[in-house]
Amino acid sequence: MNPDRATLNFLNSFPEESRKRGELLQNEGAVTQIFGNHLFIQGRVEDETGTFRTSLRLQGNRWFGSCTAENDIVAGACQYATMLERMHRGEDLPESPNEFDDTPVIDIIEDKLGRELDDKEADFVTKIEKRYRRYVIEGELHDHDMVRINPRWEISTYDALELWPIPPGDILEFWNYLAYAFYKRKLPYPEFMNVITDLGHVQKKMADWEQEREVASWYERIEQVNDRPPQDAPVDVAFRILATINEARLEIKTAKAALWVPLREKSDIEKYVSLHHEAALVMDPPSRILWEHFLAYYREHGETTLDFDLEEACRFMNRLFRQPALTGYIVNLDEHHFKVIEEVLSWKCEDDPCDPNSFALQLVTVSGENVSHSVRLLPGRKELYQSDETVFPGPPRWLEETEVMPRYLIPRKVIDSLEGVEFLRKIGASLPESLKKRVVDLDLKPHFEMKLVAGLTAAETEHLVIDVTAVETKGRRTERLTKEGWELVEQHPLKGKQLLRFAREDLYPVPRLLEEMGLTYDEKLLAFKTRITKLFPEKFSEWVKNMPESVNLDIDLRLRSILSDPVTAAVRFEVVNQEID
Repeated sequence: MNPDRATLNFLNSFPEESRKRGELLQNEGAVTQIFGNHLFIQGRVEDETGTFRTSLRLQGNRWFGSCTAENDIVAGACQYATMLERMHRGEDLPESPNEFDDTPVIDIIEDKLGRELDDKEADFVTKIEKRYRRYVIEGELHDHDMVRINPRWEISTYDALELWPIPPGDILEFWNYLAYAFYKRKLPYPEFMNVITDLGHVQKKMADWEQEREVASWYERIEQVNDRPPQDAPVDVAFRILATINEARLEIKTAKAALWVPLREKSDIEKYVSLHHEAALVMDPPSRILWEHFLAYYREHGETTLDFDLEEACRFMNRLFRQPALTGYIVNLDEHHFKVIEEVLSWKCEDDPCDPNSFALQLVTVSGENVSHSVRLLPGRKELYQSDETVFPGPPRWLEETEVMPRYLIPRKVIDSLEGVEFLRKIGASLPESLKKRVVDLDLKPHFEMKLVAGLTAAETEHLVIDVTAVETKGRRTERLTKEGWELVEQHPLKGKQLLRFAREDLYPVPRLLEEMGLTYDEKLLAFKTRITKLFPEKFSEWVKNMPESVNLDIDLRLRSILSDPVTAAVRFEVVNQEID
């Protein structure tokens, strides 16, 4: 092949030392791989200093080259040798690296098999060719390349894989290294590829290299152990909470110091967090509970101090006081342990002797003594109230703030109303003497009138229909549950200035109970309904069985027969449903 002007200019651009070395490399067959077209050439050159990859690209009427060798003379020689090899091959230059001695790998396989590959087999060979082409261009192979060949290959790193001691010189050598990698991981590959696979030969080449790597790995491991300083001894610590009526802090005591030190700064806490992650802290079980609870709060809120004006800090203290294991680990400023007692605080509403226009709401102990100082509300499913050194259970919350004063004055007309006396009932407060004779308490209980109704939507269909009402135990008030909520049906007339209070606690679970059976409200029926299916009898039986005792059930005879034998009823409903279908 006669060189054109661009080729001559490229060859002449290298220093004489590179040209001579490049000519020698080409003459000795050191260009072990070359492929491309008239615009882009890639090659591999085996120099005495190493194996390097070259790229030559024609832009306009000028060739530009690059080489992976770091030495400029060697890099120039490899590029020079690659261009000479291109000129030597001329029209015989392969367009891709997927050939062995100028023969496509698929032809080699078919020749050894004595048959043509089917579509599935040809697709697999194409995958190998694509991976090899990518490797030749980038010089690396990754887990995500291997998983495209075998989906069961596990992706464990994004770093380049080390699958060979010396880079493969052709696609057959490349495949054999891949086959060995699959073999080592007990992953299958297509049987037809065995005609170009020699695992025994690869294993011999890999044995020394794998042994060297294992030895090097052991030396590195041993060196790390030998260079490692002695392990520090664990740190014996104890934790406690120091609390006042306004805030609380975590304190720590080490075995060496024997003094309690508050952890005020984030840096102090992070120091012990680091030791905690290193499993370097030794503590008793209550300290561990306290530390891990505090860590959870600290990570969520980023605060080192528990400010009791913040509700979450008070909820945190509620969780701590409800842990019997922490008894003695929460103290006040006098170093006295907080006592958690079962004697309940409550509100007492009374006529205020100093202000005839107000009622007084007074916090009292179980013995009836007035609480004389403010307490801190610790919200939770069970409300707690913290004083200077005692924690009490107490009445339901009604204040937004957590600091609770022992006495509140409320305008008389606010309490002397339906809403006012209901408020007193909700917070568990006793009635003032002036209202006791006027207030009537009504206990409302849910009542389910249940029946089977046929033909609501079609002649053959049946529905469970439930009329849901709330009835006062003495019949003085009746309400009905609708889509919008409870509505008044009947109310006996009041006598004089009577004030009614309704105990509705048993009504709150009703919507959830109806939802469990898939009941929806029907405006025409003024009741809740659900369609009967073959699964209904067992579901209904279980539902009735788990019904709260406060719900009064009025069940018609047909539904009672289902409850007596739900299995037989299920068969009957299944037959009916099949006839409908």
